[in-house]
Amino acid sequence: MSIQVILVLYLLVIAGIGVYAAKFNKNMSDFLLAGRRLGLAMCAFTLAATHFGGGFVLGMGEGGYGQGYVQWWFGIGGGLGLILVGFLAPKMRELAFYTVPDYLEHRYGSRTLSLLGASFSLFSCIGILAAQIVATRGALSIIGITPLAGTIIASLIFIIYTAFGGLWAATLTDFVQIIVAAVGVVLAFIISLRSAGGWSVIVEKVSNIPDLPAGYFNIFGTFDWTLIAGLFLPILLMCLIDQSTYQRFLSAKTPKIAQQSCTIAGIFILVFTIFPTASGIIAKSINPNLENASEAIPFLISDVFPAAVAGLFIAAIIAAIMSTADSILTAATSHITNDFYVKSLKMKGKEEDPKKLLFLSRFWVVVVGVVSIFMALVIPGIINLLMISYTIFTAGVFMPVVGGFLWKKGTIQGAFSSIAVASIMVFLSYFNVIAPPIPVEVIGILTAFVVYVIVSLATYKPQEV
Repeated sequence: MSIQVILVLYLLVIAGIGVYAAKFNKNMSDFLLAGRRLGLAMCAFTLAATHFGGGFVLGMGEGGYGQGYVQWWFGIGGGLGLILVGFLAPKMRELAFYTVPDYLEHRYGSRTLSLLGASFSLFSCIGILAAQIVATRGALSIIGITPLAGTIIASLIFIIYTAFGGLWAATLTDFVQIIVAAVGVVLAFIISLRSAGGWSVIVEKVSNIPDLPAGYFNIFGTFDWTLIAGLFLPILLMCLIDQSTYQRFLSAKTPKIAQQSCTIAGIFILVFTIFPTASGIIAKSINPNLENASEAIPFLISDVFPAAVAGLFIAAIIAAIMSTADSILTAATSHITNDFYVKSLKMKGKEEDPKKLLFLSRFWVVVVGVVSIFMALVIPGIINLLMISYTIFTAGVFMPVVGGFLWKKGTIQGAFSSIAVASIMVFLSYFNVIAPPIPVEVIGILTAFVVYVIVSLATYKPQEV
């Protein structure tokens, strides 16, 4: 059976599961939060699938090839971030929010702050989704599928099944896709390990490569803490405020399941991200002369794996990408439907029509998906601009969310001030006015922390809490 046939069959199965999930949706809560009925296994698997995307599979293979074990810090950051957000999850689930901006409005009593957070998050979701679509194009080109046709087909499949089934579809397909992704990366590691002659042979070959980066086989590398912080901290911090993460644990049956799901998903990420990293190292031992480290995983697929394994691994990559894409798609839709439309109705004193809300949720899934395809294929340069929103959201909203949760004296003035300062830091970095040695998200959060505390202490009034 050819690789293309394996992939087509896989995509058809996923599409069928997604369309089947449509029968579970009766209202917006069903569509956006699976009716808050997810059990432990389903909730944990969809959380893991949301984070185990193309960036982990292809990106960590690339990093493993170029930098060695130190690349695993990216996976460690993602895993620990999920475990840590688990400590926020029970209270958030108990309050029955739909989105992160819901919490901001609840905590600070500000509709403006909620809209600001929703806007930054929405734009970042669109940027991330477009980036996932670009990753789909790269993955399919490995096996000779025309990039344009392959991208459109794969993208339309996750848009269609998400539009039909919402979070139910995303959860059911994520359950399948995370299994495919996990089996794929482990099997790929085992096959490539055997092809290379075993780990001791790999270490010997790689160690003799001229100009090998120092500390290649040390998880701390050369103890360059700015490099480690750059890999570790941004994704950890993002997990603590990411809408697609919150949407998953907010769909859990109980607050306890919400926390347990985050812990299980975090452990999964910690364990399974080592395999693509190691596969990149194995590719280095087999062919140390690749022009670009990003070719590491494609090289294994095209030159090392048998057809069946190559087909499974391509399916694993597509599964990882699509499971992240459907998560981002439902997250973006929740902002449009809940944070903008529903709340505007409430402000006007109008009643919500459940059928209309369900229709609008499906409609916006399609719109956001199509817009993301257009940007990925026609104007890819705009993705970088949209990712500024992601950086501002991470740096700016972190303190109002996490600080507001942990510290009762945080005020609305402190929240707005911290977002303003973090946004300024992001723009200064983007236009090269400053060049911090660690990620701008971290610099933004550190300065936002100082401002949040100082302004909150200056404006705090006991009766406000």
